[in-house]
Amino acid sequence: MLFKKLFIFLFLININNPSYSSENALNKDSLLQDNLKNNVQLGLTGRQTDEFKFKTKGKIGIVEASYFSGYGSVGIGRYQYANNDASIGIKALYGGFVNENTTIGLGAGVEKYQLVTMFPIFLDVRVNMFNRLISPYLNGFLGESIMLNDRLLTAGYLYGGGIGLKINEISNTFAFNIGFVLKNLEALFNNERTNFIFNGFVFGIAF
Repeated sequence: MLFKKLFIFLFLININNPSYSSENALNKDSLLQDNLKNNVQLGLTGRQTDEFKFKTKGKIGIVEASYFSGYGSVGIGRYQYANNDASIGIKALYGGFVNENTTIGLGAGVEKYQLVTMFPIFLDVRVNMFNRLISPYLNGFLGESIMLNDRLLTAGYLYGGGIGLKINEISNTFAFNIGFVLKNLEALFNNERTNFIFNGFVFGIAF
């Protein structure tokens, strides 16, 4: 009997308390929805907020898969040949942030072409256009590619650049990127220096 009276007493207090009214409950829900909407807008279009943090300092690692196809022609001696080669590959980079928008790192990978396998080693620089959750970026690289499986074609310089889109993951754990890259591979073919030009796409994840 005593518990029943206590329950009725507490119930009457809650009904009479304005903080538990349906109108105030709706106002609180509306306020929460407005705050969430504002935070999402800031995270997608503005700089970092307390709710949306992403990596802009410290070390960074990137793993990228790539597909390249030959572009233009290849000059060997007095002759020109269509560059019909193509490749698939994977590479890994490790470096750090120079400032909140720029990273520099060293990378290595493996690329499988139609007749040869290459192991590129290179310096990679990336600049995000904006310090935002979603940002376009510029990329440049310079290095050397070691070739196997071909006695006539030997190692040469590798350089190129590209543009892409970086998407930061809100929990500050990962970032994803997709980009278009144009690269030039300088090599010796039967002791004659020549250049192979390739363009293609890269798909990566940073951590």
